[in-house]
Amino acid sequence: MRLRDLGSERFTWGDLLAIVRNRRPDSALGRALDPTDWYWHSVDAMLLSGIYDTVRWLQWAQSKDGQKNRNRPEPLRRPGVGPKKDPNVLKLPVDEVKRRLLLPRRPLRPVV
Repeated sequence: MRLRDLGSERFTWGDLLAIVRNRRPDSALGRALDPTDWYWHSVDAMLLSGIYDTVRWLQWAQSKDGQKNRNRPEPLRRPGVGPKKDPNVLKLPVDEVKRRLLLPRRPLRPVV
C-alpha cells in the first residue's frame, strides 16, 4: 500500500485509521507521534524500571539513611504514573485544624 492509493477501494480511509490506531509503539509512526515516551509502552521497560527501583531501594535500606528511615529514594519516573496518595489522609492548613478543634463536639453515646 502507498499513500497515493489512499481513498481508493484498495486503500480506504478506514484502512489508514486502522493502521494508525493499531501501530506498534516502537514503529516509526509510534515514535513520531510520541517522541518522548514511546519506549515506556513496552512490558520490558516497565519490568526493568521495577528492577531498577528495587535495587535502589535495597541499596538505600543497607545505608545509614535507610536504617534511620530517611531520604528514601524516589522511584523512576514513568509516564502516566504519579505518586501514591492515601485516600484516608486529609491535608489541612494549620489554621483550619485549629478552627475545627475549637468546634463544639457532640458527646459520645455508649455502645449498648
